[in-house]
Amino acid sequence: MSPQVEEVEQLKQLAALHHVKVMPVHNYIYEPSLQRTKAMIDEGRLGTVHAVYIMFNIYHPEDVCARLPGIIRQIGTHHAYTALYLLGGTANGGRPVSVSAHKATLRDETTGVADDRENLAVITTQMDCANRLMVLFSCNAVVIAQC
Repeated sequence: MSPQVEEVEQLKQLAALHHVKVMPVHNYIYEPSLQRTKAMIDEGRLGTVHAVYIMFNIYHPEDVCARLPGIIRQIGTHHAYTALYLLGGTANGGRPVSVSAHKATLRDETTGVADDRENLAVITTQMDCANRLMVLFSCNAVVIAQC
């Protein structure tokens, strides 16, 4: 919601004024494109889902990357709940039964920022369902040096 207590208090006051609720949520599953995709999966319009690939690639300067907890916690968590939203509780989905993760760190050595948190990750998850659905998450916050 906000790292500043004052901003949270202001949100609380605005919510009370307008009679609405304010809370942190998993924002990606409320995107219309994901809601349409879930409806298509639930209605069987995509047939049997055998694999899902969720990818996120973004450029962040070194100083921004230095403030992130690492790409797995910053972005990979969103991929995980998105897969559970799309597939959990359906004939295509189920729950994860195995997870394998690989991470790496690439840095622009010219900036002088020393940081070993991962900024590349690939996570493979096998779901517990009849066809052993495979979900692949790829998330990158790659920093590329100017040449």
